Amino acid sequence: MGVTEVRGGVDVTLTARALAVDVALLVDKIVPHAVAAEGLFTLLPGESRTVHVTGLTVQDAGALADPRVLRTANQLVTPHLVLDGGVR
Repeated sequence: MGVTEVRGGVDVTLTARALAVDVALLVDKIVPHAVAAEGLFTLLPGESRTVHVTGLTVQDAGALADPRVLRTANQLVTPHLVLDGGVR
């Protein structure tokens, strides 16, 4: 997972190690007013996507890998994440 500070928030780049279905960043669990620009997308193995998040700073980046924040539908059938930087 890569986090870059940009005007108005951060850009979070996620890369899948395996098929990741319905990826979501529940950033309001970190900062109540934070908003991810998109969610519930699928990533193929090796595919990356950058999501703009308003209301966060790079200092909040460590909390993004928390399994309560970085979610996928895959977690319904297996407890580990399939995204680089996620909690196993």
